[in-house]
Amino acid sequence: MLVLKCPKCGRLCREGVVPFPRCARCHEQLLTCRHCADYDARMLDCASPYRAEDFRVRDPDLYLACPHHRTTLAVVEQRPVRRRVWIPGVALVILAVLTAFFFARWRPAAPGGPVLHARIVPLDEVCMHEPAMIQLQIWNPGGGRCEQVILALDRSYEKHVTLTYIEPEPVDQRRTAKWDRFWFPGLEEGDVLDVHLHISPVKHGTWQFAAELMSPDAAGRERIEATLEIMP
Repeated sequence: MLVLKCPKCGRLCREGVVPFPRCARCHEQLLTCRHCADYDARMLDCASPYRAEDFRVRDPDLYLACPHHRTTLAVVEQRPVRRRVWIPGVALVILAVLTAFFFARWRPAAPGGPVLHARIVPLDEVCMHEPAMIQLQIWNPGGGRCEQVILALDRSYEKHVTLTYIEPEPVDQRRTAKWDRFWFPGLEEGDVLDVHLHISPVKHGTWQFAAELMSPDAAGRERIEATLEIMP
């Protein structure tokens, strides 16, 4: 059962108990875009990789019953109630032996889901109106197979360069108010994906390249940033 801590008054609110998803004390809406990890407050945009369409958030405090909601509120773990049971001395000894045997063989499990990483291969020089290429190396160091790789480019790049084409060719691409998103095939553990962004600079000066790497299977997002100089 989902139990959320109200960000205003701190009350624990349990799913299935009226008036959830409102707080019973201060009536704060708990399952709103404002309390979702995919809400982009700067652009009032939903950045969920699960959405097939661009979704403009008109009111971040409105409860929409969104199936893709990922809460940023503290989720309280519900522990089962322990009852005191009297166990004979022999049973305690057996239990202790079995426990010791279990912990001798137990190894900590890896964190759930793959974790994608990326880096930008440094460029020697970028000049106005001369074709150039930005190379991104994306890899899956572990945690399981990643079924999809999603690269989101901050559309501010349009002020400095024209994106002519991408290698390998994305299997899908979508545009929102802030991002150009490109879908690539998944990665097995240890695999590397080289993505080549072919560009043509249109404005000289300092360019702050920014992108995000994500996947529906990944345990988070990777922010990719680099400062590039475009020469006249």
